[in-house]
Amino acid sequence: WQLLASGRPAEAVMEFRRALDLNPTWIWGYIKMGMAYGVMGDAANTLACVRRADALLAGAPGLPLTQAWLATAELLAGDPARARATLARLADESRTAFVEPVAIAWVHYALGEHDAALTELERGCALRSPLMAALVQVGPYLWRDIAGDPRYEALVRRMGLAGAAS
Repeated sequence: WQLLASGRPAEAVMEFRRALDLNPTWIWGYIKMGMAYGVMGDAANTLACVRRADALLAGAPGLPLTQAWLATAELLAGDPARARATLARLADESRTAFVEPVAIAWVHYALGEHDAALTELERGCALRSPLMAALVQVGPYLWRDIAGDPRYEALVRRMGLAGAAS
């Protein structure tokens, strides 16, 4: 994760692969390795990793998050309609159940809808989502298009992670 956060996705992939060789059912390993492939622009491997994580979850509570990563992977692979459909489904589901705001934010971000992504990140902060700290810490790399936005910077300061955003 630190390699990915440091902007070294190829090295991160190697380490995630080693970890997954030790534990091939580590869902977060597949998600994070998929993220690393995604920032390298490798759509095929991104899709493979995220589909594997989604299959391992098989409807468990993390499903909206893997669906969000899957939507962004499909967007990377050239299927924006599927990403938008997933976003609509997640937003609809969030009306009656908790859906991780980071999941919705990530799809908005991937679609280039930065204001909507920031709104969801702010909602995640307000709800004290446990994923906010981890994902905001890697903001300068994974959220690079909004990391310098004053709203993002204010969010990071509100969370007490001021040093993490720079």
